[in-house]
Amino acid sequence: VKYFSILFPEDNLAATKTNPSYVDSMELINNVATDSDISSYCLTIEPPFHGDSFGQGGAQLDRLEITGLNPPNIVVAGDKLSAKCYFSWDVEFTKSQIIKEGYDNNLGISIAIADKKGNYVFGCNGFDKNFHVDPLITDFACVEFLFTWPCLIAGDYYMTIAIPLGNLKNHSQLKWYDYLLELKCVKSDKNVFGIIGIDYDMKEIN
Repeated sequence: VKYFSILFPEDNLAATKTNPSYVDSMELINNVATDSDISSYCLTIEPPFHGDSFGQGGAQLDRLEITGLNPPNIVVAGDKLSAKCYFSWDVEFTKSQIIKEGYDNNLGISIAIADKKGNYVFGCNGFDKNFHVDPLITDFACVEFLFTWPCLIAGDYYMTIAIPLGNLKNHSQLKWYDYLLELKCVKSDKNVFGIIGIDYDMKEIN
C-alpha cells in the first residue's frame, strides 16, 4: 500500500516550468538585480537560527534571503527560486586550516533540500559549479543560488546550508546548518507519479 501511495499519490503536483539540472546559476554578488521571473516577496532569516548546527567553526551564515516563494514559506514545484547567502569567516582561522590540512583556499557554500524523512532530494554547491570564493582576500561574501524547484510530491521540505573549506575530494565543514528552513511544497497542475516528476515527451512510431 505504501509503495503504491508513493508511486501514485492522490495529490496533484507540479510544474509551470522544469529544469533537469535544477541549478541555473550561482553568483557572487554586490548589487546584482534579481531575476524578473522571481516574485518580489522575500523571506529573510537571521541569527539566532532554529535547528542544529555543527562544524569546525571559523565561519558563519549571517543572513539568508529567499525569493520566489509564496508567503510565508510556500513553494510551487517548477517555480524559480533565489537564495542569497550572506556569510562571513575568520581569515586567520581559515588560513591556518589551509596550511595545516592542505585544503584549497576555497569556500564552497552549499544548499541541500531534504524531505521530512531525512532523504536528500537535491543539492547544489560551489564545488560542482567550479565556483570559487577565496577566504584569504576578504572576510565576507554574498552568494546567490538561482535554481528551479523540482517537481516533488506536495509536503514539507527542509533547506540545509553548509560552508565547507577546500574542494569536493578534500574539505572540512566549517559550519553546517541542518534543517535551517522549512518549505511547504504545494500541488499545481501536473501529476507526479513517484517521488519526483521529470519532463518527458511521447510520440507514435509507425
